[in-house]
Amino acid sequence: MKKLFLSLFIVLLFCGCVLAADDNFPLKDISVDYNSLSKTSRIEAEVTNNSGESYTSASLKLSFYDAEDMIIGTANVHIKDFAENSTAAVKAMSVNNLTDWKTCKVELVSNF
Repeated sequence: MKKLFLSLFIVLLFCGCVLAADDNFPLKDISVDYNSLSKTSRIEAEVTNNSGESYTSASLKLSFYDAEDMIIGTANVHIKDFAENSTAAVKAMSVNNLTDWKTCKVELVSNF
């Protein structure tokens, strides 16, 4: 049974299936730091669950856009026990240089 859930999680994560849009998961206090040696961006933020549901496990995709509304990179975060109306501090890494980001959209890609 665990293998089935893990397989489903991986398929949903990589197929880009979106279960909810960013209005349900607003971000605030977003910090992005780029490390030129490792060529990675470190992201820290707070996300609030305004979806009207509680999740035992939620995976969110953060998509970062530049001033021309072109996507410049993504990152994924996983939150356990994400209760309705709660706020969680999240940290993520991206292999993209996100220093020029202007907007960020959040999508729920899987939940249990």
